[in-house]
Amino acid sequence: MSRAAPFAPLLIAFAGGIWFSSQFPPASYALALIAAGALIALRLGVGWPAALSMVAALGGLRLLLAAPDASAEALRALTDKPVVIEGVIDDDPDARPAFTYLRVRSRTVTVEAADATGLALPPRAEPNGLILVRTDSSARWRYGDVIRLSGTLEAAPVLGDFDYRDYLARKGILVWMPRPERLTRLAGEGGSPVLALLMRARTALRSSAQRSMPSPESALLTGILIGDDNELPPEIQEAFRRTGTSHIVAISGFNVSIVIALVVPALSRLLNRRRAALVAIPAIAAYAALVGGSASVLRAAAMAILGLIGQLLWRRGFTVNTLCAGAFALLVGDPWLLFDGGYQLSCAATLGLALYSEGAQRRTAQVVLRRVGEGPARRVALAAFEPLLTTLAAQVTTLPLLLTNFHQLSLALPLTNTLVLPLQSAAMILGLLAAAVGVLSEALARWVALPAYALLTLTLRVVEATARLPLAALPVHGIETPAALGYALFLASTTALAAQPAGWRARLRDWLRAHARGGTIALTALIGVVLAAVLLLQRPDGRLHVTLAGTGALIQTPGGRQIVYGGGGALLPAVGRAMPLFDREIDVLILPERSDTARGQALPVLERYRVAALIAPAASAPDEPTGMLDDWQAAAQLSAAERRDVPVGTRIEVEPGLTLTLLSRAPGGLRLLVEHGEAVFDLSGSGDPTDGPRPPNALVYAAGRSRAILQVLAREPPRWLVWADAGAVPPAGAPAAYRPIRLRELGTAEFVSDGRTVLRVR
Repeated sequence: MSRAAPFAPLLIAFAGGIWFSSQFPPASYALALIAAGALIALRLGVGWPAALSMVAALGGLRLLLAAPDASAEALRALTDKPVVIEGVIDDDPDARPAFTYLRVRSRTVTVEAADATGLALPPRAEPNGLILVRTDSSARWRYGDVIRLSGTLEAAPVLGDFDYRDYLARKGILVWMPRPERLTRLAGEGGSPVLALLMRARTALRSSAQRSMPSPESALLTGILIGDDNELPPEIQEAFRRTGTSHIVAISGFNVSIVIALVVPALSRLLNRRRAALVAIPAIAAYAALVGGSASVLRAAAMAILGLIGQLLWRRGFTVNTLCAGAFALLVGDPWLLFDGGYQLSCAATLGLALYSEGAQRRTAQVVLRRVGEGPARRVALAAFEPLLTTLAAQVTTLPLLLTNFHQLSLALPLTNTLVLPLQSAAMILGLLAAAVGVLSEALARWVALPAYALLTLTLRVVEATARLPLAALPVHGIETPAALGYALFLASTTALAAQPAGWRARLRDWLRAHARGGTIALTALIGVVLAAVLLLQRPDGRLHVTLAGTGALIQTPGGRQIVYGGGGALLPAVGRAMPLFDREIDVLILPERSDTARGQALPVLERYRVAALIAPAASAPDEPTGMLDDWQAAAQLSAAERRDVPVGTRIEVEPGLTLTLLSRAPGGLRLLVEHGEAVFDLSGSGDPTDGPRPPNALVYAAGRSRAILQVLAREPPRWLVWADAGAVPPAGAPAAYRPIRLRELGTAEFVSDGRTVLRVR
């Protein structure tokens, strides 16, 4: 493979250096370790390991250079301060039904003083970074608009195990303004004139598609043409998700391949192949910019451009090598793409197509030719097998990523993709024609759009029908990174073995038969001993175990039941370590409050485990529709056997001698009182307890946000006080009767109760 695809080891080394530096924040140490490995390899006279080690060091160095600059860091220093910002909209506005996201590059920033006179920052410290602004949909914005906004800058939230703050930071955005007080358009324009022209073309295509046919077909067309699927109804988006065909509505390499198939042959007829390549390269780059430049589009565009460059040099590229070269070039440009799910899925799917699709289709064609006679039946069989085998080839390499990131196995994917994938090329071409005609004549576009409308509505009907099939999508939880890496290693080794000559495989088989029997027995015995020890240690011991992490808590009852209060990414590893190996069910999951923040923190628990009873506070008003609420309800429908909205004061007897009481907390929501004999755990998580009787042998778990928290604790001093990692700094001056435990410093704390006393285990 290294000879046929020399970029493959370079890509692996470069990506490994990026990952290594990301895992060890003191990146200088990481680079030093990589460089030391290179020197050792050079000393031993081994050239390739030394060269690859240096490539890995360059990958780590590239990640260092991609860190936010000083001007962007200066913006982060202004969080929680009222500011007035003048800047330019730096990207196409992301318009949603309820609000619009604007990416703004600041020009001037003024910090508003307390007396409202305003205080300008010193020129040397004036930030010039990116800000994400969320505003309502009452006004139309476009790329290049010069605007003035005022409000308070905030750090982006962490939603469960999805670190939105880190996601934005990878795009160069360190702060956002979710609630601007004023937002006005100023005179003038900014940004690149070329990009402004492309964005206007994008807006024109979107508007023309929306006018040329009814919704939701028009929403599907804009998704296929420019990757804008915001107007698709939630139930249709869920159908695409259940059938695993979301790639149809998102711009991907498939769309780029259609553009290449249209542009290059047409130009080759007018010009020779080399001149056609010279014209096609900027056309593909312009299309990538037009549709927004997502990771999958950039990967496909990079591969296409590299292939065309090879055409200019009169060389033919090997697909895997071209893929690795394109992926390598993208990482050089933006090393944070390595952690982008779209980039990972796109590369994995293309790798599967390159490795398995052609061979599978060739063998299948041989079988069809032998068993099916000449005529329409043979042509239908060959046409049906091509999209099916293409889907399965891509599924082989993307499966671990899909299970790890989306926790779902779509059994309807092969059938749905086989039925709708052949329609998409024609739908895109005919839809683009209709949208282009609609820019000139709306009345004519409605007639021109009829063929595209027929294909799009057929696509929607097939997707919706297959999404309703029994077992169309199965929730799969518990597949984490180690399992995904194990699958990838197994797939790589079997693929490499299959590519070896038959004689080599025969020698390996003989060696394994001669030597591996004893090792296999020993390895099997070792695995059995380890599993038996784990199961023995994880048996219920008749005591109550309470593990605190982040702002959530895991309660393991003496009888072996599992109760989760809250959630959050910090709690997931604690849950995974504490729960028995084969136990994938949470008996009770308690949502402390009806907010997107609380749902986002508890959502990973709901997605990865089955839940017998899901408890939430009783609603005083209908929940505000949000994307997080949609995700929460979809996950609850899949995983929760029973859902209850309970009022304050609800009491639940879990086991003899163990009761749960749901009380109020400050500033709102449910706090959990766990009573186990004489021991009491008062759990408020991201809130604070209110007044109430509390025995001296109690543990209080709170955020320390309320100003009255110290007075509340002083009246009934507990034995243990644990400050949650809730983002706020707990107040100083805690009573001398105890010393608080801070989860921000420790990460996790575990306590055990025998019904009389509470002891800290770790």
